[in-house]
Amino acid sequence: MPTTLSNRLVRILQVVYRRVRYGYWEPIEANLEAFLKTTLLASHSIDIIQVGANDGVTHDLVYPFLQEKMLHRAVLVEPLPEAFSRLRSLHQGNPKITLENVAISATPGSVTMYTVDDENRVTTFDSKISSLDRAHLEKFIEYDPRIASVIREEKVQSDTIANVICRNEMLKLDLLCIDAEGYDYEILKMVPWESCDIRAVFYEQAHLGHEGRVASYRLLRSMGFRLYQHGRDVLGIRSG
Repeated sequence: MPTTLSNRLVRILQVVYRRVRYGYWEPIEANLEAFLKTTLLASHSIDIIQVGANDGVTHDLVYPFLQEKMLHRAVLVEPLPEAFSRLRSLHQGNPKITLENVAISATPGSVTMYTVDDENRVTTFDSKISSLDRAHLEKFIEYDPRIASVIREEKVQSDTIANVICRNEMLKLDLLCIDAEGYDYEILKMVPWESCDIRAVFYEQAHLGHEGRVASYRLLRSMGFRLYQHGRDVLGIRSG
């Protein structure tokens, strides 16, 4: 018991120090999946946009909510053709789900995505991740230098988050979920907050760096969100 209390006290002092030293509050520690489930299932219908949907199953927080009867509409955004093909097979014939084969960027058109494509198992890396920022993938080279040999470029179609929202008439959202491998804050900045009513935002903070994390907290708090975190992820729930 004393050890538990001591750890909690250290955590509280760290939070207070960051507030005084750097001028920001960290999100509250919480079980994000349970919190999100409680928030969404309290609604009579659920509208979701997921950016970075991948294959729709792997490490996917949104998938369970797509099976709920109260799902009204979902727009799933995935730029890479291979992952998009699996996503389409998974949700084919579901009229409630719309798929967008684009990367979210500042302008419509096309962009270069960088992927770790290690089908031949050259490295010990066990994931096919992608990013708009090659430097993000190069961070993994320190764990296995052979990763440098399996980074690939792929040209994909791109569009803005505002266009995706407007095209699908999703100005009122229960959840905006973002998993963009370090590009999460850039997408948050592009959201047309003034014309959207968004109840909850879920994004990955692990690859944002200190400045990006703090900036994301400040942005969402300025939009009226209360923030919760657990490890790599942050959940924002809008007050009222």
